[in-house]
Amino acid sequence: MSARELLGAMTKAYGVQLPARYRKFVEKKEWEKLGDMHLRLVHGFLRGTFSVDFLDPTLADLSELGEQQDIDDMDDVDWKGEFGDYVPFATLVDASAEDEDEEPEPVKGFLIVSVTDGTCPVLVWDHDGWTIYPLARSLDDFLAGVASGKRLEHDRAGSPYKKFAWVEPGADEDEDEDVDEDEDDES
Repeated sequence: MSARELLGAMTKAYGVQLPARYRKFVEKKEWEKLGDMHLRLVHGFLRGTFSVDFLDPTLADLSELGEQQDIDDMDDVDWKGEFGDYVPFATLVDASAEDEDEEPEPVKGFLIVSVTDGTCPVLVWDHDGWTIYPLARSLDDFLAGVASGKRLEHDRAGSPYKKFAWVEPGADEDEDEDVDEDEDDES
């Protein structure tokens, strides 16, 4: 699916005006600046290292997205009523399976982006309790790897991520664990 086709499908599927910053991100394929980097989620609910797909056609079809991500109750989610200020932003695939030539386990979550804030805050949507976790206050912070998500006033909001990073494929996850322990010791 092309960038334009995805934007059209997203607008139609969710009945929202997509922010200019998000449209620019998709049209200019700004994620290409990241190269082959993987998203490492640390100090938050969903943790691990993931390859990220910003053009996955399932982003414009919640039922298909749920099926692909193995989220059995996705059709029960009242997206417009509960998450109408957001649209799916990217799918996540467990990057550890890529290293071991295994079929990856489905990640029962994905990234979402705000359509009501022009800076396009990025969050993690997780199937467990249909909860959203702030990741970055803006698309620019997200691309820069800055965990700047703020606590939300939302019935399904979880705690913001304190850390995430863009890492080279195959990067050792133990490196972040050592840093995490140091940070916990300082608290």
